[in-house]
Amino acid sequence: MANDGVVLSGSENGRVYAWDVLSGKVVQRLDHYGAGDLAGMRSSRKVVSAVAARKKGDQWASASGDGTIVVWS
Repeated sequence: MANDGVVLSGSENGRVYAWDVLSGKVVQRLDHYGAGDLAGMRSSRKVVSAVAARKKGDQWASASGDGTIVVWS
C-alpha cells in the first residue's frame, strides 16, 4: 500500500480496511486472521488495534488484541 491516496485502519471485526482518501470508499478489506474462525473469540481480542506502514516499500503490519501481529507485503 505504498500509495499516499490510501489510508489503512483496523476494526473491531478483525479486519483491516484500505480507504481511498479522495472518495472515502473502501478499496480493500483484509482479514487479519486469514481463514481462521472468529466466532469463539471474545470481541475485545479480535480487534485490530494497530496498523503501521514502512515509508519505503510495500510492507506494513497489523496487530490485534490477542497479541497477533501480521506483516503484509
